[in-house]
Amino acid sequence: MVSATQVVRTVGSTTLIAGALLSSTAYIGRYLVIRRRTDGVLRLAATIPLHSAHWREQRKKSGDLLYVAIGDSAAQGIGASRPHHSYVGVLAREIRKETALSVRVVNLSQSGARLREALETLTSLARLKPDIVTVSIGANDIPDFDPERFERELRQLSAALPEFSIIADLPSFYFGEYQRRVRLANEIVRRVAADFGLTVAPLHRVTHLRTAARTALRDVAADFFHPNDRGYVVWASSFTPLLLAAIRRLRLGAAGLAAGAVTAGLMAGPEGLTAAAGTDAGTDANADAGMANGGNADAGVAGAGDADAGSADAGDAGAAAGTDVGADSTTGPAAAST
Repeated sequence: MVSATQVVRTVGSTTLIAGALLSSTAYIGRYLVIRRRTDGVLRLAATIPLHSAHWREQRKKSGDLLYVAIGDSAAQGIGASRPHHSYVGVLAREIRKETALSVRVVNLSQSGARLREALETLTSLARLKPDIVTVSIGANDIPDFDPERFERELRQLSAALPEFSIIADLPSFYFGEYQRRVRLANEIVRRVAADFGLTVAPLHRVTHLRTAARTALRDVAADFFHPNDRGYVVWASSFTPLLLAAIRRLRLGAAGLAAGAVTAGLMAGPEGLTAAAGTDAGTDANADAGMANGGNADAGVAGAGDADAGSADAGDAGAAAGTDVGADSTTGPAAAST
């Protein structure tokens, strides 16, 4: 007959063995996750020059509308299966679908960019006459977050943006010290945007509602940080309603230009009316969706402007891989950005 002492010993031994097995399993699981993430970081770093080259080619093309994006590796689409599966690519398709017009995309983003690097793109932006501008920048400022510098540089950037620009707040880092910094940074983003009359895309709210668990399981790339294709669709959804509103404003603006030309013709008499009618017809051919884009013929920006993208690309393979993918790998939970 088994004694009570033997039962206690057996249960105790079983508990110890189970505990050891669980500890071993947890250790192995943690090792595998770290190994996979390390491999993912290296794989994604290798895609940086490819994504940069893709966007440089895109900016050489012409289009009825000009969409300019400012940002970091998320705008480049690092983590997506293809560069055009980034949120910038998703938004460009939304513009084409909504307007039935061709869209030229000038992506001024740079992998690893912080606000200070985004300021370096303003020379290229000044040469363009965009119809749509989106900005998503700042997540790479979080590891060494300095609120005063963040606000100063964000104000410099905002002052140079067209008033119709859409600027996203920072994505959720879900928990911990970095999330606290993100919330502080987003207070600054909203305050500065209000001062300059810019529209804020609620990227933090949209990503936070996905929850950390769901994001980690479904929305991140192999480095457990950058979004994957599904994650970038989520990012784009924070911009989409504001983007559609901007397109409606473009249409109203085009209609106003056409009406103004006819009014001027009426005031100038029959000859003026004939000229205005010609102007109106020409405007309609180009501007039904707001061809406010005299700079679209500016495909030559790929020359002077590509100097900026070239410098970005030079930094992409080296500095960006270290600054962005490396810095990102130390930053918060998977999913957030950039």
